[in-house]
Amino acid sequence: MRIPRPPDASTPDPYKAKTVFACGDWSVVASDDGWFGWTPNSEEERNAAAAE
Repeated sequence: MRIPRPPDASTPDPYKAKTVFACGDWSVVASDDGWFGWTPNSEEERNAAAAE
């Protein structure tokens, strides 16, 4: 059994992010050293991003 590691201090909290970008199947937020991303985002998010 693998126990997930807690995020370190440099990992942004996506729930507190004021701006999240959709990039294909990925959602990304800016971090101190680049970008922090996760997938999948929802079809609704991808469609909203494509409309802008």
